[in-house]
Amino acid sequence: YVAIFSNGNVKVYELDGTEKTVNKPDGTAYLNTSDPRSVIKTVTIADFTFVVNTSIATAMDTTLSGGTGTKAIVFINQATSKTTYSVTVDGNTVSDDTTGDDPLSTDTVATNLKNSLDSALTGFTIARNGPVLYIRKNDNSNFSIDGSDTQGDTKMTIIKDSVQRFTDLPTVSPNGYVVEVKGDEDTNFDNYYVKFVTNNGGTFEEGQWEETVEPGITFKFNYDTMPHVLIRQADGNFRFARVDGDTYTISSVDYTLPKWGERTVGDVVSAPDPSFIGNKINNVFFFRNRLGFLAGDNVILSRVSEFFNFFPETVISVLDSEPIDVAASHTKVAILKHAVTMGEQLILFSEQTQFVLTSSSDSLTPKSANVIVATEFESSDDAQPVGSGSSIYFLTKKGSFAGIR
Repeated sequence: YVAIFSNGNVKVYELDGTEKTVNKPDGTAYLNTSDPRSVIKTVTIADFTFVVNTSIATAMDTTLSGGTGTKAIVFINQATSKTTYSVTVDGNTVSDDTTGDDPLSTDTVATNLKNSLDSALTGFTIARNGPVLYIRKNDNSNFSIDGSDTQGDTKMTIIKDSVQRFTDLPTVSPNGYVVEVKGDEDTNFDNYYVKFVTNNGGTFEEGQWEETVEPGITFKFNYDTMPHVLIRQADGNFRFARVDGDTYTISSVDYTLPKWGERTVGDVVSAPDPSFIGNKINNVFFFRNRLGFLAGDNVILSRVSEFFNFFPETVISVLDSEPIDVAASHTKVAILKHAVTMGEQLILFSEQTQFVLTSSSDSLTPKSANVIVATEFESSDDAQPVGSGSSIYFLTKKGSFAGIR
C-alpha cells in the first residue's frame, strides 16, 4: 500500500491506484500541519503504522490515580499473656489486658479492642476479621491513630497510609486499600506502593497485596497529543485513530484498539514520565523489538514486544525488558533528529554529531544502554539518512548547495 498524509488528512491506495477506505473515528486534527512532508514521521510494524506529528508536544492526562480514602487497620500479630494492648484514635485511648484471658488468642484481643473502640468513638465504623481491625470515619475525613503494647511494641502493628516493611502487612485487609511501603536498610529498594485484593471480591477478607501506583498522581497519557496509528483492518480497509483502547465492529465481530500503557506502579520519582512528555517527538523508529521515539537529546524505547508501554512493570527491581530512556551526552547541543538501524546498532543523527546506541552487554537493557559519540559531521534533517550495505548516506548543507556524505 501507499499512504499519503496531507494537511489534516490521510489516504491509502493499493499499488495499482485503487483507493482504500480510511475510517477516522477521532478525526484528523492530529494531522493538521502546513508542512506534512517534514512534520509527519511514520514507522510501520506489521499492520500498525505509527504516525507522529513532530509539531505537537506530548502531555499527561490530568486524570489522577484513585485513592482509598482515609482508613487504618490494626493488626494483632501475636497474643501474649500479661500484656496490655492500647489503641488511641483521635485522642481516645482504649486498652486490653490479656491477664486471665481464656482462650488467649489474637482474635480475643482484637474483639476486646473493637468493643472498647465502639463505645469510645462516635462517627466511626469499626469492623473485625480475625486479628485485624478496620477503622474509618463515616465521612471519610482524616483522623489520628496510634498504638502500643507492653512487649516492646512488637505484638501489634498500626497501619495508616504507610508501613515500614512489607512483612508487617496482614493477609486480611479492606479490598483496594493502598499502602506505601517505606523500606528499610535490609532491602535494595524502598518507597513503593501495594494494593490489597481480596480473594472473593469481598470488602474485608483474606487476599493478597499487589504492587500499585501512588494515589492522586497523573498516570496516563493525553491520547490527543500522543502518536496515532494507521491500522489495516480485517476487512482490508484502514483505520486512523488515537491509541486509546476504543472498540469497533467489523462484520459483527468486535475489535479493540491498543491503548498507551499507563503508570501502574510507583510514583513520579520511581516510575517517572518518559522524557518525551512535555516535549515534541522528533522521530519514531523500530529497534530490537522495541518502538522508539527521539525527543530532545533523549532516545526512548518501549518495553520489549510491548510497543505501547513506556512505564516500568515494577519499581522493586529493574527488568531487562523494561523501557529504556537515555540521553546523548555531549558538549554540543545534540537534538536527535533521525535514527537508522545498522545490524545490531542504532545510529542517531543530530545536526552536528552522530551517536551510537550501544550496550555494555550482549542484550540491550535499561542498565546496559548507553549513547556515545561516533562521528562529528554536520548533517541536515531535510532528508532521512538512508542505510545501504555497510554505509549510511546523509545530507549536508554547503552554503547554497547540498552535499551527501
